[in-house]
Amino acid sequence: MTPIDIPLDLQIEILLRLPVKSLFRFRCVSKLWSSIITSRDFKNRHMNIATSSAPPRLLIAFADFDGSKLLLVSSPNPIASSSSFSSSPFCVPYRDLSLVKLQGKKVYNTSRGLICVGAGFKDVAICNPSTRQLHTFPEFKFKDSRHFIPRPNYVFGYDPVDDQYKVLAVHLSSRSENKVLASGKEEAWREAPCVACPHFPRTWGLYMNGTVYYRAKAIDSPDRGSIIMSFDVRLETFNMINIPSKVLSLMGYVNMGDAYRLFTDKALINYREKLV
Repeated sequence: MTPIDIPLDLQIEILLRLPVKSLFRFRCVSKLWSSIITSRDFKNRHMNIATSSAPPRLLIAFADFDGSKLLLVSSPNPIASSSSFSSSPFCVPYRDLSLVKLQGKKVYNTSRGLICVGAGFKDVAICNPSTRQLHTFPEFKFKDSRHFIPRPNYVFGYDPVDDQYKVLAVHLSSRSENKVLASGKEEAWREAPCVACPHFPRTWGLYMNGTVYYRAKAIDSPDRGSIIMSFDVRLETFNMINIPSKVLSLMGYVNMGDAYRLFTDKALINYREKLV
């Protein structure tokens, strides 16, 4: 039987439309396929095709009490389940990450299918749930050690211009001392000061179009008002966004026994590329 000679360009186009699980196996076919599949250009093209063709789905992470197991569940594909929506489960198993070394790590935000996890100053990592790979970053310390900080608040985003992922560690004290790390061959934490708008982070980050957003409390404000902070991943700059008074008036109060506490930890959501 005469072998079929498929042009390389056509092979790449076929590979670009395969799921990650299949690509992970097909790296063993040949050295050429392995180099193609693991190249940065192929990964970016595969990501763009996957995100443009697939409808948005809800992904939820569950961890047990001691943090030794992490299970991801996903809402069903609305296209595949449209004919039998009434009988479809609300969530279906997606990935069991119990075998990945995530013990004791807290899940922070996501960016382009990757998950930022951390536990203190020496266990910051990025997890790829599709391949179960875990990339750990080097340990770091803040200069200001006068405040007891059980763990920093981590923000994770992607720079589409320089094609680079970055992790921001926000200091949970009045000095707003922050550090940022860029992925690459030489990974090291460096200073990312936010002098103009010192703040306390209140929620995890939300990545959207090269910028990460998170809820915060302004330190310089007399009443430490609630604000939204934005972090430009490429320029590594901060910007403060005031929350409209109409939105602030909708924030509810939670009965805490003898006192009422303002519920300020509402998460930010990306709704059709708009911040809500």
